Amino acid sequence: MLKKTNQQIQHKTYEMHKPSVSEGMHIAAISAGAEGATAFIQVVIQQRKEGKFIKDYDLDDWYEILEKTGVGSIKGGVRGISIYALTNYAATPAAVANSLCTISFGLAHQLYLYRNGVIDQHQFLINSENL
Repeated sequence: MLKKTNQQIQHKTYEMHKPSVSEGMHIAAISAGAEGATAFIQVVIQQRKEGKFIKDYDLDDWYEILEKTGVGSIKGGVRGISIYALTNYAATPAAVANSLCTISFGLAHQLYLYRNGVIDQHQFLINSENL
């Protein structure tokens, strides 16, 4: 009797807290906002180090801020949903899921540099191995 009651409680608790698409989207939105805000702050700090104040920004400065904030938001959303999916559906530890996601972004960047001729094949392989 006690074992059956315990199983019922466990099943009910699992059903209440199981992963869902809506929760995944919520996590992706939070992650996108956090990474986008971080990217925004980094650009403003970098421009401040260059001697520019926000009141002195021109259209190009705002374009750079918007671009980097947007890219950061997209990366954050992808990172959030990827880590959520890996941890909840593939039983991957969060640290491993985060590492896989970060390495994927790094490899994508290296591939971009290689395809645009910024680095050669040898440098691409070295950088990829380092990641």
